[in-house]
Amino acid sequence: MSKERFGVVFFLFLIFIVFIMFRVVVVTLVPDEKLISISNETLPRGKILDRNGKELAVNTTYFSLYARPKMLTMGKKETFYNELIKSGIFNSKEAENIFLDKNFVWLKRKMTRDEANYIRQWLYLLKEKKIIKKDELGLTEEVGRFYPYKELSHIVGNVNIDNKGISGLELSFERQLSMGSNIQTTIDVELSFICYHELLNAIEKEKAESGSVVVINSRNFEILSIVSIPSYDPNSGIKKTTELFFPAVGYTFEPGSIMKIFSMAFALERRLISLNSQFYCPGKVYLANLPFSCLVAHGYVTPEKIIQKSCNVGMVQIADRFDKEGFYSFLSKFGFGKLPEIEIPGSSQGILRNYKEWSLLSKYMISIGQEIGVTALQLAVAGAIIANRGNYIKPSICKVQTNYQKATQIISGYTAGQILSMMKKVISEEGTAISAKIEGIEIAGKTGTGQVAIEKGGGYYKDLYNAVFIGFLPASDPEFVILVVIHKPRAGRNTGGAVAAPVFANIVRKMILNTHLVY
Repeated sequence: MSKERFGVVFFLFLIFIVFIMFRVVVVTLVPDEKLISISNETLPRGKILDRNGKELAVNTTYFSLYARPKMLTMGKKETFYNELIKSGIFNSKEAENIFLDKNFVWLKRKMTRDEANYIRQWLYLLKEKKIIKKDELGLTEEVGRFYPYKELSHIVGNVNIDNKGISGLELSFERQLSMGSNIQTTIDVELSFICYHELLNAIEKEKAESGSVVVINSRNFEILSIVSIPSYDPNSGIKKTTELFFPAVGYTFEPGSIMKIFSMAFALERRLISLNSQFYCPGKVYLANLPFSCLVAHGYVTPEKIIQKSCNVGMVQIADRFDKEGFYSFLSKFGFGKLPEIEIPGSSQGILRNYKEWSLLSKYMISIGQEIGVTALQLAVAGAIIANRGNYIKPSICKVQTNYQKATQIISGYTAGQILSMMKKVISEEGTAISAKIEGIEIAGKTGTGQVAIEKGGGYYKDLYNAVFIGFLPASDPEFVILVVIHKPRAGRNTGGAVAAPVFANIVRKMILNTHLVY
């Protein structure tokens, strides 16, 4: 080969190498939208599934309209702006992006197929009339999420415009989902549908502000259902960030008399009382000039009667024997005042002040469910410890997390069994939750009617309550714990027995008939 020919070949080779290096730099620093789209499509976001494999979050195709404003005259921009507004698909904020002094802008992302068909026809006419000649305006496909069950909007969560998790399990498992891995949850979609709609019916009937239902398998602490109202439609986009607030894990409230089962467990575990201990309830007693009262005078009561009748006067007499440090430590072991050991964004740790900050009345107040703040999830998990014969297992929402979970003994099985026996008496004509009774199934339960504290201190509202019920079934060897809380009912009734317990009963009846969880 002559030197001249070799020189030409070598020169062309250098040009080729420089071109390749230039493309690498351009693609790295200024990625092409089409390449980004192709890259996203090669690794689709993983699905979120219920415990039986039903799809809770899946990928779907959306359509987005872009513009290149610097390629458009002001006259065309104004014309296009008016036509976009006239279509009814775009709001003024979206359409105004066409006036930005940029090379590329999104006018609207994640349009539906019907909206995209309208825009596609409009673009065709613009090109046919040669109003646009290149890609001054363009429609492109994007991958997004679709959620078949709005009842599960809070726990499943949502993604942002770029398909990144921003709430719920979409956020908790963002890394796995973004890498294409499916997540199978412990959630049962049929049960969740039942819980949501029974809760919705009760909230509408009782003219309540909000509410939650949590269902836990007390033998392995799998979360079977966790729903709240108000909820939102995850397929309509997030209009306000407040829509993402998940009451079941973030709403802190005073639970009322449900706390008596934990207070009684402390007294029995520490042998401060026996099952035969008796206390006298005249209907009202005063401690430091503060009245503690019951609806009626119960007379002489045993620990069992205190739970069955939800006797405040009897309970505070038992609490008089409590040492503050021991009681605080005991409640902490049940998870009160701590974040739950489960990956649900927005979870609250509730309120349990350190015993060093307690007043002389605090142990009495806490024993009957005041001066303590809990969430529905916290209360359900704490109840599951009693249902599981005093054993705690780290709660799980994902099936892979349930393997080899080690149990921790919180209270003795003997004490837990005593509390269970007392809770059976609540579901009776003499108890506070006859409305939770279900034919053919023995239920253990406890009601709570917690007053709503006035914001920034100042006591309690006289007419606002949290109606709460927790139920275990079957009572002899509980497998399911169901917690129902309805916040601020205003239709006249406000007790846990009248408002929340019937919701529990309705859920269990439909759960038996419509799910595979109870045989």
